[in-house]
Amino acid sequence: EKYKLPEQFILFFGNSAQKKNSLETLKGYIQYFQSGNEPKLPLVVAGAFEAYLQDLLNSLNPSPKIRSNIFMTGYIPFSEQPAIYNLADLFLYTSKRESFGLPIIESMACGTPVITSLTSSMPEVAGEAAYLIDPIDSSSIAHGISKILSDANCKNALIEAGYVQAKKFSWENTAQKLLSIYRETFISEKIGLKK
Repeated sequence: EKYKLPEQFILFFGNSAQKKNSLETLKGYIQYFQSGNEPKLPLVVAGAFEAYLQDLLNSLNPSPKIRSNIFMTGYIPFSEQPAIYNLADLFLYTSKRESFGLPIIESMACGTPVITSLTSSMPEVAGEAAYLIDPIDSSSIAHGISKILSDANCKNALIEAGYVQAKKFSWENTAQKLLSIYRETFISEKIGLKK
């Protein structure tokens, strides 16, 4: 209610950073909307750079019907993002590059299937639990959206795999791995394997 979100939607966190790939993502959504005859889900674009995103959208000049299915929320605080992930039917994380890509894991932990890029760190973070696309090819993004939303088996498999993948990145697992590295280093130094 706060963000006036549609009942069902695709979620994308857009901003003005080139690596976030807002232009190709919007192009991909428009292509998805124009394909086939089945009903299409709206796109919710969350981000602090709403004027920039509106300018991008205006430059693409989508039809009024498509334009009315793209919702800009502005900035959503971190504390409210889990609720938005939970409400979404699909999450787009179509960046060109990321040092990690925490939103991939956040979305998976909320049971929302993810489309992400086959570049940078994202395939490693996503494992087998996301649909990978070419971020510089808007038709790849469009195809991914159509595939997941039209194939219930694919969507459900990604949701289940996402829960498993997200658990690998818990703070408890991180602490255990770090502790293991410290122990190995300490033992190696004690017995003289490292100087």
